[in-house]
Amino acid sequence: MEAQLGLLKQFLACVKANPSMMNSKELAFFKEFIESYGGTVPADPEPKTTKAEEPKKEEKKEEEDEKMEEEESAIPYPTLIGLENVMQPDSDVYPMGDADKEMGDDYGEKFSSERDAAMGAMGEGEYEKAIEHFNNAIQINPQSSMIFAKRAQCLLQMKKPAAAIRDASRAIELNADSANGYKWRGKGHRLLGHWVEAYTDFATALKIDYDDSVNEWMKEVESNAKHLKEYNRAVERQREEKELKERRERIKKAQEERAKAAKEQEERDEAMGGGMGGMGGMGGMGEFFAKMMGDPELKESMQDPEVASAVMEIMQDPSALMKYMGNHKVMSAFSKLKGMFGGMGDDEGHEHGEEGGCCGGHDTTPSECNETKSTPSSVPHTAPMPDLD
Repeated sequence: MEAQLGLLKQFLACVKANPSMMNSKELAFFKEFIESYGGTVPADPEPKTTKAEEPKKEEKKEEEDEKMEEEESAIPYPTLIGLENVMQPDSDVYPMGDADKEMGDDYGEKFSSERDAAMGAMGEGEYEKAIEHFNNAIQINPQSSMIFAKRAQCLLQMKKPAAAIRDASRAIELNADSANGYKWRGKGHRLLGHWVEAYTDFATALKIDYDDSVNEWMKEVESNAKHLKEYNRAVERQREEKELKERRERIKKAQEERAKAAKEQEERDEAMGGGMGGMGGMGGMGEFFAKMMGDPELKESMQDPEVASAVMEIMQDPSALMKYMGNHKVMSAFSKLKGMFGGMGDDEGHEHGEEGGCCGGHDTTPSECNETKSTPSSVPHTAPMPDLD
């Protein structure tokens, strides 16, 4: 029992330290138990916005601003006329025949018979019957541009503009100079509200073979086609300007990031290498860090922020060494570095004494200093001992 109570106390201590754990799925049963006795479990606090999330908010704001800007600068769709005769596209599909098939000589009479029957039925207004004969004629001779153009005309009478466009396009594929192909395809585009396409097909048909009815149809769609062409050009121009602006912004951003990175690298180089002139034989920062990290004891010392900061300060300003004379950790690390590279901290002339001379601060040259050192210390002169013999 005591063991279980000990575990319970440990659990409650954890809950007290982190109340939000009570809202986890695993402890839902315990939360219900507390609430069943009238207790309450505090809700999870609102998550704080971290610095990492701030850029995301800025990006989202930029996207919203761009979207708003696009909506404000959207080019209005032109107000068109003559929309009362526009139809919904049909979905009926009719046989197109074998595109690779060539009509044999013995099928010429049969083809002519089906073609004539189709034309007769269409003249009588029997469009469904006419379509059947056109289908048979196409199966016999799928290379006839004329028969596809005629079936397209019949389909337009049946209010099937999409199917008529397919037939007329096939007629143009078989004969690029098919005036009827362009005529009936233009009519199909007109019924579907494809103003620019209709105008283009009517204009082409008139160039091949002038027709008064086609000329009237072209005048009918000319205004809408003109407005749509201007609208399409404006939209395309806006799209190109937007792409150019985005490209320039990407280039500018990349240049700024490169300049920033270069400046940061320069500052790091100056901070790390500014005071390293006295490190003889160092051979560059790469060698410096390679040697420093190769010594386990020195590597461990440099992981201490106090030591690393002090060493960097001394390397930048050798006179700062005096400030750390009493700090064993700093001096130990610095001594190791000095032993590795030599010359570190010698800029102050400590080799010749603290005050500029080797002889207690007197104005002596190194040669005089050496002579002084080689001379025996001052020894009191004594009188010669008498010869007692």
